[in-house]
Amino acid sequence: MARKIISPYLDGINWATSVEVRVAVHTIKELKDIQERIVQTVPHADIPFESGIDYETGKINLYTPHLAELQNKLQLDEAIKEYSDSIEYIYQERMSEPAALKYPYLLGGPTLASCTAGFVFVRSDNNRRVMSTAGHCDNIQYTTDGIYFGLTGNENGWLENDPVATPNPIGPFGEDMDIQVHDSSVRSFDLTNEIYTGASSTAKVISSRTKADTRWEWVCKNGRSTGTTCGQITDIAYAPSYAPVPRYVRVDSGIYYDIACGGDSGSPIFQFLANGVAAFGILSGTQDSICNGGNTYFFYTPIDEINRAGYSILTTHYKQYFVQNVWWTETTCTEYKQALDGNGNSSGAPTSQPCLTNLPAGSSGTIESYTAYVVGNHWREAIWRGGVGYTRNLHPVHGKLREAMWRNNVGYVRDVPLNATNTNVDWASAPAWQQCCTGSPPRAQGGDILTQP
Repeated sequence: MARKIISPYLDGINWATSVEVRVAVHTIKELKDIQERIVQTVPHADIPFESGIDYETGKINLYTPHLAELQNKLQLDEAIKEYSDSIEYIYQERMSEPAALKYPYLLGGPTLASCTAGFVFVRSDNNRRVMSTAGHCDNIQYTTDGIYFGLTGNENGWLENDPVATPNPIGPFGEDMDIQVHDSSVRSFDLTNEIYTGASSTAKVISSRTKADTRWEWVCKNGRSTGTTCGQITDIAYAPSYAPVPRYVRVDSGIYYDIACGGDSGSPIFQFLANGVAAFGILSGTQDSICNGGNTYFFYTPIDEINRAGYSILTTHYKQYFVQNVWWTETTCTEYKQALDGNGNSSGAPTSQPCLTNLPAGSSGTIESYTAYVVGNHWREAIWRGGVGYTRNLHPVHGKLREAMWRNNVGYVRDVPLNATNTNVDWASAPAWQQCCTGSPPRAQGGDILTQP
């Protein structure tokens, strides 16, 4: 039928035999409607993906690193499930980013539409990284070059604590703090511990300080309205009028000029150090939101309150600098080491060296599986056995590598110490293997060692 409809238009055309006629299952409008429903159904904060339409095949292309998760999510929507045959799932490791970004990472402290971004926080319960600003700022925030900061407020468990809201403060901590966080991973941005300390200058956040011993310390901020200004901490139990609780910290300039104005809210408060900066908190308020030449002080939410809310400042403490893997053949062991940059990405070519160790004494036969790794200060084993995957956390043993091997249907384990700087395994001090179990070995084991200097 389709060929018959198109045939009159091909009469007298010498390349008519080259025309292929296909029947489209959906119209262009229907395809666009399906795509729109998918976009509306799955929040990008839950499952990052991108989409497009292949008009030749009449299918919606979905690009994501989470193929099974996205497919399962869409199968729960009956209206979308009906079009399953018209959806193509395509693996894509990372989401797209604006080509105009100066950095491949989203730094702390950029200028926002109405406020200033603060430090990158780490959420204590799941180690997720989030961007911060003041809680009284608008919940929807963009950088001046149009980068959306992602979800905030109480959506999906992210924190907003706004002491200024009327008639009552918003958030679980009332007037005690002025912070909100944004799940910027909704745009697949890597969040780093680097912040803007000026219009074009940046520095790594290498430490953070609670307020107890900070009175008379000299600190600075870099904000949207007044740029980089500095002053001295004069009060570590300051209670502003709109949040009359003594939990804030006041900074005075000591001279007559605008140290902060409206728009500087959320600015990171920091102290310059030899190799970076120390984080003190994020700016909450000042004398007057209008720049009038006489705003001689500002006050900020200190690290104490940020920690109490379940977050920490991202510093170099969180950075992993090496990934090490260990591989056994039937007779020898090789250690592979990959250096990482300050943001956790591979840097340079991997290196390798012999493990300088030995197999379990008295053992023989094929090495059926092997695993060993340390993350932080606890052990986690992962095996695949009988078509089922298993994991378990073992007892904390800081600064050591736990190895587990199956050879000839016998299981062996041992703990090998790391050297003093945690950058290599101390194979020379490796103890003897201990037999742990017998029976059918797991089909596969795997893992890696993340260490930091």
